[in-house]
Amino acid sequence: STSRSLWLLFTEMDFTMEKLTTKEEEMMELLWAKGPMFVNEIRSSYKNRKTPHPNTVSTCAHKLENKGFISHRAYGGNFQSYPLVSKKEYRHAYISAVINNYYEGSYFDAVRALIENGDIPIDELRKFIKTKE
Repeated sequence: STSRSLWLLFTEMDFTMEKLTTKEEEMMELLWAKGPMFVNEIRSSYKNRKTPHPNTVSTCAHKLENKGFISHRAYGGNFQSYPLVSKKEYRHAYISAVINNYYEGSYFDAVRALIENGDIPIDELRKFIKTKE
């Protein structure tokens, strides 16, 4: 798939996927949840907040496209945006960057810190491990 190819390109280039801004993440969440969307569909999908101006949505989409997260199809003068990077790929890249930056690439040290801070209860971890054995 296109997103997989893009992901392999990032990996081969030793590329750390860029963290998205809050507005960019909001738009990506919509595209991940609903699939390809036109600007007006994106605008009407924002819940619990003021509907963004069409130019705001278009600018955000343009930034996401420049960063390699989305692409678009043109239908006359309308553009339908769609994700190139899946939510799973983005989360994995983001978590990997955090672990590389703060735990010297050690997933074990990251999990140990989460356990020691009480973020992962030992009992839940044991249950999870049993499901994987």
